Amino acid sequence: NRTIKMNLTLVFALFAQLFAIVSAATCDTNKKEKNCMAASSDLGKCSWCSSGAVGSACYEEGDAKSLPDSIFECEYQKAALKGSSCDGLKESQCMKATAGADKCSWCNSAAVGGTCFTETDAKTLPSSVFECEYQKVTLKGSSCDGLKESQCMKATAGSEKCSWCNSAAVGGTCFTESDAKTLPSSVFQCDYQSYLKLQKATSCDGNTSEKSCMSSSFDGNKCSWCTSAAVGATCFNEADAKTLPSSVFECEFQSTYANLRGN
Repeated sequence: NRTIKMNLTLVFALFAQLFAIVSAATCDTNKKEKNCMAASSDLGKCSWCSSGAVGSACYEEGDAKSLPDSIFECEYQKAALKGSSCDGLKESQCMKATAGADKCSWCNSAAVGGTCFTETDAKTLPSSVFECEYQKVTLKGSSCDGLKESQCMKATAGSEKCSWCNSAAVGGTCFTESDAKTLPSSVFQCDYQSYLKLQKATSCDGNTSEKSCMSSSFDGNKCSWCTSAAVGATCFNEADAKTLPSSVFECEFQSTYANLRGN
């Protein structure tokens, strides 16, 4: 019927276009994706492109970029990093290494797998193709370095408090509070001691058990029991408890507490 004829015409037209492209390059001799993604021709690097209409084939990169995105999905070879000592490192080595004054970064891509780049080069890679991890910021002369979470959330570096920050890339690390606040929130989730300063202004913090806290008050303000994975459980006055970030603290208030227990 007419629809089938139109579809066949489109397919033959695509084949004609493909033949014109590949005839100018030697990339088309690579029939497997792995071979294609490691090869190059006189015109440039090879790229592997897939299409539901005409299947998969190896093209010269310049030609691959001219193919319509609505029909072809193409993968491109990674950029070569000249003179970089990050080259060839494993992930565990990469995330501790440097290339001159530049740190190394580990980047993953469905097309070329995991590769170690300099941080400068990693930041130029398209985020649609590469997902990169960057080394933590080095805190020079900070006594927060190397502390465990329980130690970190009680420690200071000079006159500055330490903060505990978690990252999927580098795990949990202790930073000074000022450095912690400069870290990208998309990569690091930080807890700050400053949230705890409120408890020192009240006598509610003298209650070390939930039961005593939830039956106490100070200067007409009821006490509230708040828990945090970072700093444990603490008794605050209710007004201060309500200012704490709900993403860090989970608080109980006496009015709700009494109702839940039938008082």
